[in-house]
Amino acid sequence: MIAKSPNAAGPMTAAIQLNCRALLVDDEPAQRFLLGRLLQDAGAVVETTVNGHAAILAIQAAMFEDHPFDIVLTDLNMPVVSGHGTLKMIRRLGYRTPIIAVSSDDRGDTRDRCLKVGFDAFVDKQHAKETLVPTVSRLI
Repeated sequence: MIAKSPNAAGPMTAAIQLNCRALLVDDEPAQRFLLGRLLQDAGAVVETTVNGHAAILAIQAAMFEDHPFDIVLTDLNMPVVSGHGTLKMIRRLGYRTPIIAVSSDDRGDTRDRCLKVGFDAFVDKQHAKETLVPTVSRLI
Protein backbone atom coordinates (compact mmCIF):
# COMPACT_ATOMS: atom_id res chain seq x y z
CA MET A 1 0.00 0.00 0.00
CA ILE A 2 1.26 3.48 -0.83
CA ALA A 3 0.08 6.49 1.11
CA LYS A 4 1.04 10.13 0.91
CA SER A 5 2.77 11.44 3.99
CA PRO A 6 4.94 14.42 4.85
CA ASN A 7 8.68 13.83 4.86
CA ALA A 8 11.06 15.44 7.33
CA ALA A 9 12.77 16.96 4.30
CA GLY A 10 9.64 18.87 3.40
CA PRO A 11 7.53 17.86 0.38
CA MET A 12 4.96 15.10 0.31
CA THR A 13 6.46 11.73 -0.61
CA ALA A 14 5.05 8.28 -1.19
CA ALA A 15 5.33 6.19 1.97
CA ILE A 16 5.42 2.44 1.49
CA GLN A 17 3.64 0.38 4.10
CA LEU A 18 5.15 -3.02 4.87
CA ASN A 19 3.01 -5.80 6.26
CA CYS A 20 5.69 -8.36 7.02
CA ARG A 21 7.79 -10.07 9.63
CA ALA A 22 11.48 -9.32 9.13
CA LEU A 23 14.66 -10.74 10.64
CA LEU A 24 17.48 -8.19 10.77
CA VAL A 25 20.98 -9.56 11.38
CA ASP A 26 23.78 -7.11 12.24
CA ASP A 27 26.52 -7.10 14.86
CA GLU A 28 26.44 -3.31 15.27
CA PRO A 29 23.79 -2.11 17.77
CA ALA A 30 23.45 1.29 16.09
CA GLN A 31 22.81 -0.33 12.71
CA ARG A 32 20.25 -2.72 14.20
CA PHE A 33 18.48 0.26 15.72
CA LEU A 34 18.56 2.46 12.62
CA LEU A 35 17.68 -0.19 10.05
CA GLY A 36 15.11 -1.73 12.37
CA ARG A 37 13.50 1.66 12.90
CA LEU A 38 13.20 2.25 9.14
CA LEU A 39 11.42 -1.08 8.77
CA GLN A 40 9.20 -0.60 11.84
CA ASP A 41 8.22 2.91 10.76
CA ALA A 42 6.98 1.35 7.50
CA GLY A 43 4.90 -1.19 9.43
CA ALA A 44 7.15 -4.26 9.59
CA VAL A 45 7.45 -6.41 12.69
CA VAL A 46 11.20 -6.73 13.22
CA GLU A 47 13.24 -9.24 15.17
CA THR A 48 17.00 -8.70 15.42
CA THR A 49 20.00 -10.92 15.99
CA VAL A 50 23.70 -10.12 16.33
CA ASN A 51 25.22 -12.74 14.01
CA GLY A 52 24.45 -15.50 11.55
CA HIS A 53 24.45 -18.26 14.16
CA ALA A 54 21.78 -16.46 16.18
CA ALA A 55 19.85 -15.83 12.95
CA ILE A 56 19.75 -19.54 12.16
CA LEU A 57 18.41 -20.26 15.65
CA ALA A 58 15.73 -17.56 15.21
CA ILE A 59 14.73 -18.96 11.80
CA GLN A 60 14.53 -22.51 13.15
CA ALA A 61 12.36 -21.33 16.06
CA ALA A 62 10.11 -19.39 13.68
CA MET A 63 9.75 -22.44 11.44
CA PHE A 64 8.97 -24.66 14.44
CA GLU A 65 6.31 -22.19 15.62
CA ASP A 66 4.90 -22.05 12.06
CA HIS A 67 5.41 -18.29 12.03
CA PRO A 68 8.27 -17.84 9.55
CA PHE A 69 9.91 -14.58 8.61
CA ASP A 70 8.78 -12.98 5.36
CA ILE A 71 12.23 -11.56 4.71
CA VAL A 72 15.76 -11.69 6.13
CA LEU A 73 18.22 -8.79 6.01
CA THR A 74 21.82 -9.50 6.92
CA ASP A 75 25.02 -7.54 7.24
CA LEU A 76 27.92 -9.07 5.34
CA ASN A 77 30.82 -8.51 7.75
CA MET A 78 30.02 -10.02 11.14
CA PRO A 79 31.87 -12.15 13.67
CA VAL A 80 30.93 -15.79 14.27
CA VAL A 81 29.14 -16.26 10.90
CA SER A 82 29.36 -13.75 8.04
CA GLY A 83 26.45 -12.67 5.89
CA HIS A 84 27.57 -15.02 3.13
CA GLY A 85 27.77 -17.90 5.62
CA THR A 86 24.34 -16.97 6.94
CA LEU A 87 22.91 -17.09 3.42
CA LYS A 88 24.37 -20.57 2.83
CA MET A 89 23.09 -21.94 6.14
CA ILE A 90 19.60 -20.50 5.61
CA ARG A 91 19.35 -22.05 2.15
CA ARG A 92 20.59 -25.42 3.50
CA LEU A 93 17.59 -25.36 5.84
CA GLY A 94 15.37 -25.17 2.77
CA TYR A 95 14.24 -21.68 3.72
CA ARG A 96 13.30 -19.83 0.51
CA THR A 97 12.32 -16.45 1.91
CA PRO A 98 14.05 -13.47 0.26
CA ILE A 99 17.41 -12.52 1.78
CA ILE A 100 18.85 -9.02 1.42
CA ALA A 101 22.54 -8.27 1.89
CA VAL A 102 22.98 -5.00 3.78
CA SER A 103 26.47 -3.52 3.88
CA SER A 104 28.49 -0.34 4.07
CA ASP A 105 31.08 -1.92 1.77
CA ASP A 106 31.17 0.65 -1.02
CA ARG A 107 33.36 -1.28 -3.45
CA GLY A 108 31.66 -1.26 -6.83
CA ASP A 109 31.48 -5.01 -7.23
CA THR A 110 29.93 -5.84 -3.84
CA ARG A 111 26.36 -5.67 -5.13
CA ASP A 112 27.14 -7.88 -8.12
CA ARG A 113 29.01 -10.42 -5.97
CA CYS A 114 26.10 -10.64 -3.55
CA LEU A 115 23.55 -11.20 -6.28
CA LYS A 116 25.80 -13.77 -7.94
CA VAL A 117 26.08 -15.91 -4.78
CA GLY A 118 22.33 -15.95 -4.17
CA PHE A 119 21.21 -12.87 -2.26
CA ASP A 120 17.91 -11.57 -3.61
CA ALA A 121 18.94 -7.92 -3.29
CA PHE A 122 21.63 -5.61 -1.93
CA VAL A 123 21.18 -2.43 0.11
CA ASP A 124 24.03 -0.03 0.75
CA LYS A 125 23.78 1.18 4.36
CA GLN A 126 24.72 4.73 3.34
CA HIS A 127 21.56 4.87 1.18
CA ALA A 128 19.30 2.72 3.36
CA LYS A 129 16.99 5.60 4.23
CA GLU A 130 16.02 5.86 0.56
CA THR A 131 16.34 2.24 -0.59
CA LEU A 132 15.71 -0.21 2.27
CA VAL A 133 11.91 -0.06 2.47
CA PRO A 134 11.32 -0.01 -1.32
CA THR A 135 13.63 -3.01 -1.69
CA VAL A 136 11.83 -4.97 1.01
CA SER A 137 8.46 -4.02 -0.47
CA ARG A 138 9.52 -5.28 -3.89
CA LEU A 139 10.55 -8.68 -2.48
CA ILE A 140 7.70 -9.52 -0.11
